[in-house]
Amino acid sequence: MVELDTTSVEAAKKAGVKHIVRLSVMGADAEPEHPLANLHHQVEKMIETSSMSYTLLRPNSFYQNYITFTGSTIKTQNAFYLPLGDGKISLVDVRDVAAVAATALTQSGHEGKIYQVTGSEALCNQQIASILSAVLGRQITYVAISEQTAREALKEAEMPEQEINLVLGLYTAQKSGYYSNISPVIEQVTGKKPISFEQFARDYAEAFK
Repeated sequence: MVELDTTSVEAAKKAGVKHIVRLSVMGADAEPEHPLANLHHQVEKMIETSSMSYTLLRPNSFYQNYITFTGSTIKTQNAFYLPLGDGKISLVDVRDVAAVAATALTQSGHEGKIYQVTGSEALCNQQIASILSAVLGRQITYVAISEQTAREALKEAEMPEQEINLVLGLYTAQKSGYYSNISPVIEQVTGKKPISFEQFARDYAEAFK
């Protein structure tokens, strides 16, 4: 990722690009950093020292990840499995992240800014399961699994070891509560309140059926 982003920034500079809006991750400034945040941190520093103007977006994990990574078992087992314990996360809708990015790309005043982008509430996965149950009209259960069980499942899915470490590093930070902070950035930048998880579940209900 660092190599690809470095190449992209160099190409943008040669093309005369004046302003970069970069999608990073919440926690890219964390100390100590987990592996995924460390990679994004390296890219952020590279952009900051380039000659171009920039806006850095640090969103929390996306609502839509529940479709991508847990949608299958929600559909087939009415359950989802994550090594997150009862950790709360201020999840965000990708549509809100896109709205912040579009504003930063098309309006002035966002140069040199670093925006932490979160939803308006921090939810644990038990609460996520309750919301999904209410919206879908059937009982959805969250099953908290151990990190070792998650690692074994990712290995069975043939995910490379390096990627497994990136994913589990993020899960560890989320479980600890580090990703529960709430930011007002979405409303401040776009003038609109963040989309709630309940609204997301209603909008994407078909993906869980």
